Parts: sequence; structure tokens; C-alpha cells
Amino acid sequence: MSRLFTSTTRAPRPRTKRSLADWLKWVALEDHCEWANRYVAWLKTPLGVLLVGAFVSLLSGLFVAPQGFALLAGIVMVIAVGLAWPWIAMRGIHAQLEFASRRGREGKPTVAKFVVSNRWPWPVWGLAVDDPFTADSSEAAALARIDGWSRATFDCTFTPSMRGAYPRKSVLIGTAFPFGLWRASRPVKSEKRLIVWPQTFWLPPLGDSSSRVDWRGVLSEDRAGAEGFRLGTREHRHGDTLRDVHWAKSARYDRLIVSEREASVVPEIAVFVDTDPARHSAAGGDSTLEWSLRIAASICESVVEKQGGVQLWLGNKRVCAHSTELHLQRLLDEIALLHQDGAESSQSGGAPQLSNAPGIRVSIGTHLSPIRTNRAIVLSGYGFGGKQERDDINGWIVVDTPEDVADQILKGWRNGTRRVSRAR
Repeated sequence: MSRLFTSTTRAPRPRTKRSLADWLKWVALEDHCEWANRYVAWLKTPLGVLLVGAFVSLLSGLFVAPQGFALLAGIVMVIAVGLAWPWIAMRGIHAQLEFASRRGREGKPTVAKFVVSNRWPWPVWGLAVDDPFTADSSEAAALARIDGWSRATFDCTFTPSMRGAYPRKSVLIGTAFPFGLWRASRPVKSEKRLIVWPQTFWLPPLGDSSSRVDWRGVLSEDRAGAEGFRLGTREHRHGDTLRDVHWAKSARYDRLIVSEREASVVPEIAVFVDTDPARHSAAGGDSTLEWSLRIAASICESVVEKQGGVQLWLGNKRVCAHSTELHLQRLLDEIALLHQDGAESSQSGGAPQLSNAPGIRVSIGTHLSPIRTNRAIVLSGYGFGGKQERDDINGWIVVDTPEDVADQILKGWRNGTRRVSRAR
């Protein structure tokens, strides 16, 4: 019976003894008053240190010795020069930002040119220019010296990480010379902006659809089909339509003879992209919206480069491109500028007119997208940081993660092409 009523009380854990070195480190290095950091943050700046020194010098001159006033005058003079000199120097500086090209790509280096003019007769030191491709105030280039009455040109290489129009913010050029107490700055003028297209990857032709739609694509003389000019004649096969029957030769040979025509190599494709941010997951360059636009740009670029036609639907806005580089540039510009320049409301709402779209229809979005076609590319919000379950995803091509999107799309694209070829 004694075994049934044994005590279950656990022995207290032994307290770890803190050594004297650990205790001193905790006292000296631990932040014991985090609530006061915002009130004393100015003391960590050079100007704050000088102000404290000026106050101590004033007290010393009043209550200790008159030599404190001399120290106070020196500190005040340093503060006055440190604040006035940057402001005076920037009054004579004029800067302009120019890009080497009007368009760029995500992840591809882009050359920007800064033209700096100094209208003062004396040189200006310690100039720094903000990075036009980042939202923070990080510096892109540091200019050691600009001679008086001179004009200098500096080239800088940037790598934009996201699509859009740059610069997105006001780029500043400034200096804190000589003491770094305060940075005076002026905006950099930029007359022309850089349009950064989304990154794309190669895709093979998808193949024709089985629907009887009048396609507008490239016709091949090496491949027989039901479009274009006549290539020759052959005997009737099961499935040929009566409109292809060559009646004169059929009467001559007393059997049905049909005409062979050119085939369409690349048909016209409709691409629907769900652009509503509320139905997408994550943020930044790895969001489902950005990858949807990259996939759409890759499809459109692959089709147009093969002299085909594309209808791209960004929400309820349609952009067409037919086998010309100018049309492709306009289409990629629309993708790059999506949800910028106040165009978000006009491109996110509404539903596209599916009746006006050609036979091959590819929809791109998440599992919440209202538009679903027989070729739906679904981006898994679960793999991109969303909350829906992985089992709920169903589509022609499912993109699980943002790491290898190109490989996932290419694999599913080739499988879809084989299925279409076998069906024909």
C-alpha cells in the first residue's frame, strides 16, 4: 500500500549561481530603462554631445571659473560652423539624374548617371546621393569633392529588385561636412524615369486549341492544317469538314478529295491575371501577385517573339500585342506600371469579357481568383506564406514555392503541350 501513495512532489531545481563577472556584465551592458530611450536618443548624436558640453561649460563658467565661458564659446562656434556650412554649400549645388536606357529588367544591372554642378567659387566636399531604387535613405554614391565653378558626371550601377517606375521617391543629394552635425540636402532632378519590366523566363509554344476559333498567328508552309493558303490536296479522312472538300477533283476522281491548307504555328492566346491584392499572399518581390505578373509576362513574351498574338487581361483592362516589338513593349510597360500612378482602382475590379477572348485561355492567380479556365496556373498561398491549406489547391499548373517558379511552370507547360498534341 505504501507504493500506491508515494509522494509526487518534485524536488526544486537548484538555482544557478551567477558569477561576479556575469553580474557585472548584466549591470553594465543590460538596458534597464528601455522606456527612456526615445527621450535620450538625441544624446547619442554628435550634436547632442556638443550641446551637453556647452551646457556643462556654461555651468562651469557661472559657478566654477570664468575659463568655462571660453570653452563655451569654442563649442558654440563649432556648432554654428557645423550647421551653417552644409546649408551654404548646398545652395550652390545642382544635381540631375539620368538613366542610360529608358527600360530595364528586374535583377539586371542598370547604369544611372548623376550630373552635379557647383556654382560656388570654392569646392564642396563630402557629397552623398540617395539610392533611387530603395525606399529608405541609403546612400548610392559618395562624392569626395566637387571643384568650384565646375560640372562633374558620375556613373553608378544599380540592380532593381522589383518592377515599376523609378525613381519612386524624391532622390536627395546632401552633405554633412565638416563635422557631421547636420546633413543639408537638395532634391535631384529627374526628367525621365526608368521603367523596370518584370523578369521573364523562356517557354515553348503551347499548341492550338481544339475550338473552332479564327486565330491570328504565324502560318507555316511546312505544316498542314486548316488555315491560310492551300498547299495541295489529299484524300478525305474521317473528321474532315465538308467546307474543305475540293468538289472539282472529287468529281474527277469519283471520291472525296479535300484541300490542305497552312497550319498556325503560334495561335493567339488570352492571359487573365487576377490583380486584386486582397486575393494574393505575401508582400514584396516574392508575393503571389508579383510572380503572377512575371509568369504572365513570360507567356506573352514567348508568344509574341514567335510572331503570335496575345490578349493580356490585367483585371478588367485588356492589352493586345501581335507579333511586333512595339506592341510587346507597350504590354510590358502596362505590367510594370500596374498599381502605380493611381491606376490600382481601374485595373483591380471588374471581370473580363471571356466571350471576346480567343480559344486558348490561361488564367493566373491564387485559389481565391474568380477566373478559372481549363489552363489555370494557381499559385499556392500556403507556399508563399498564406494561410490556406495545401490540399485545397487545384489547377493545370500549381506553383508551390517562390524558389523555382520557372522550373515548375516549364515542367507543367511541357506536359500540357504534350496533352494538347495527343488530343489533336
